[in-house]
Amino acid sequence: MNAREDENKDKNIKNSELSGKTVEELNILLENAIKTRDIDAINGLLKTDVDVNNTSGSSWGYTPLCYAVYLKNIDIARLLIESGANVNKISINGETPLKIACSAYKLPPIDDMVKLLLDNGADLNIYDKGKDGPLHCAAMYNQPEAVKLLVQNGADVNVKGNYGRTPLIYSASSARLPEMVKFLIDSGADVNATNDSGENALFELITREESNAEIAKILLDNGIKKDLKNNYKMTALHWAAFCGKTNIIEVLLEYGFNIEEKDAYGNTPIIKAMSQNKIDAVKFLFNKGAKPDSQGQMGFSLLEYATRRGDKDFVRQILSKLSGKDKSSLGSLNEAAKKGDVETLKMLIESGFDVNELSTWASETPLMKAAYHGKLNAVKYLLDNGADVKMKDERGNAALLHAAWGGHTAVVKELIDRGADVNETNNFNWNALMQACVEGRYDTAELLLKAGSLTNLVDKEKGATALTLAIYNGSEKLINLLKSYGAQERSIKMREESEPYFSILDCEICQYLPDQKDLGRTTTPESFKGLEVVHSEYSQAERYCDDTKLIMRCVNCGTYYYQYHSIDSEDVFISGPSIIQRFQRINLVCLKQALFDLGKTGELEELNGRYEAIIKSFINPLKENPPHIKENCFSYAVESVMDYYIINNNWDSLYSILLNSPNENIRLKSARDIISMYGEKAVKGIPLYSYSYRSITSDFKKIFDSFFSKRVEEFAKFLDIFKNTGNIRHKTIIDAAIKHNIL
Repeated sequence: MNAREDENKDKNIKNSELSGKTVEELNILLENAIKTRDIDAINGLLKTDVDVNNTSGSSWGYTPLCYAVYLKNIDIARLLIESGANVNKISINGETPLKIACSAYKLPPIDDMVKLLLDNGADLNIYDKGKDGPLHCAAMYNQPEAVKLLVQNGADVNVKGNYGRTPLIYSASSARLPEMVKFLIDSGADVNATNDSGENALFELITREESNAEIAKILLDNGIKKDLKNNYKMTALHWAAFCGKTNIIEVLLEYGFNIEEKDAYGNTPIIKAMSQNKIDAVKFLFNKGAKPDSQGQMGFSLLEYATRRGDKDFVRQILSKLSGKDKSSLGSLNEAAKKGDVETLKMLIESGFDVNELSTWASETPLMKAAYHGKLNAVKYLLDNGADVKMKDERGNAALLHAAWGGHTAVVKELIDRGADVNETNNFNWNALMQACVEGRYDTAELLLKAGSLTNLVDKEKGATALTLAIYNGSEKLINLLKSYGAQERSIKMREESEPYFSILDCEICQYLPDQKDLGRTTTPESFKGLEVVHSEYSQAERYCDDTKLIMRCVNCGTYYYQYHSIDSEDVFISGPSIIQRFQRINLVCLKQALFDLGKTGELEELNGRYEAIIKSFINPLKENPPHIKENCFSYAVESVMDYYIINNNWDSLYSILLNSPNENIRLKSARDIISMYGEKAVKGIPLYSYSYRSITSDFKKIFDSFFSKRVEEFAKFLDIFKNTGNIRHKTIIDAAIKHNIL
């Protein structure tokens, strides 16, 4: 048997296989044949009852012709058209073959396909009005020949598509083909047409990462309006500055754009550049004549911006152009003081800035800023140059109270030595000692007490004393110090409607008396044991805190605890600022509030092994709770501590916690979350930032670089947990891990 006979036999076999197939089955076979580009199979199917215009055979709702066009196979498309395919048949998602052809990108030009469809009667105007049509798509995807074919066949060059964009706007926003922009303009495109945001083609060009200055010049040469403002009253120059496009800024200034034009909020272009920290654009505009005393509506000045960046050369340049100008509102002294930048402070003061200038927002002086941030050298320099140690901010806080609040003992001592009154009070009758106590600043409080600070001043609003505030903070050491100086406890006011709700507290540190009664409540007598209520809303107990807290003390060891009255009447007990106690009953809100308070203390990085013990202590009680409580609480625990472990490169401990999760599903879910939140970004080298309650920012890329070289085995454990679960969603992560030799 020769080769031709073999071929005929194969065809007969194929034809016999098609006999008896339903139309629906034939339609599916046709789609598969188009997908595999099997011309022989397509020819065979076209001789059957297959429906060449059906959409049911495609998972995308495409007709066979739409699918062939999508695959850019002109031979199959031609064959289908010759067999009766409707060139204007709309797919289920509303696309015609012509629109699909014009949506091609990153592939060879598609003008041959477009010409085939047009020659066979494709209608240019079949698409939903207000949405992108064929011409919009061809312009968007940089297909100049297709654009020409469509225009030559009558396409409207000014029709608006998605978000009000015209083909010219799309062509400009692609920022690649000046000749296509020129062709559309020559064909009647309106250069001043705007999108739904009131922006013309020039705005859209600027938005692109690689903005083409040549296209900007073409638009400007053809009459685009220079005074056009978008819906936010920004000109194209504002937008170019906001995006940091110095090449476009240069062109716009050459064409006469106003460098001092203001937007709806009173901001000039240089302020817009500052708002996005586009330093090159800021300096370019400054050198092109932007005012040296430029300030935004919020009061932030160019000089403040340069000072905040620590750019001393730029500060000098600005100061050189400020000669004779009013400097009282420029605010840069406070920025330099906050940073402790003595060199810049010297430059500013020597150029005429008032050492006692008040900030716009809180009426704070540079000395207050330096004191609060603990910048001792800056404090000394400011005092040496006339800073008033007794000036107060709008809340009545002098520099000493700011320093005490920040716990900067050396600064507190310097201010006292320079004449600060240790018993000066603010608007709430707080002295520096009270400021120190509310933050648990033991060393600062001790210094103030030795300097003669009064211990029993009473807060005007709620009646708190220094000792009350120390109890609120939970520092036993500080409480004992205050008592040694004669500090007294005092009741304070609460809102009558406050009704805290309690969990049972099971503390590993304190041994409670099992028969201890609730001294402050009658509605939940069994709600907690072993705690003596020393403050509540009821007359039976003394009152020590505001309406969101309830102070208690362990009757056995005297340790103080306080409770947050948080959403859904949930609660959390905290012993001091640095460790969370265990619960017999626990839910998501409890843990959330506990972690929130822990984060506020500023001790997250200092917890070390205690943090692991805390989270593990939450896991065991979960096993006694309903499944939804288990899953929610454990998931939140893992999410909340991931940053801590990753920052400390402690993958073993985190993995250990996962293994202690209540069930397999939670363990898998948590492992996936870890990979999806950290692994994918890590292997791509993207810096990560914490979104936990305390905003931790670290250079995660360095951490992961170190991890990849030293801790590959631990990371692989996480991947192993779900690698074989069949979850395609994480395939990219695994692929990336393989690429980086992690797997």
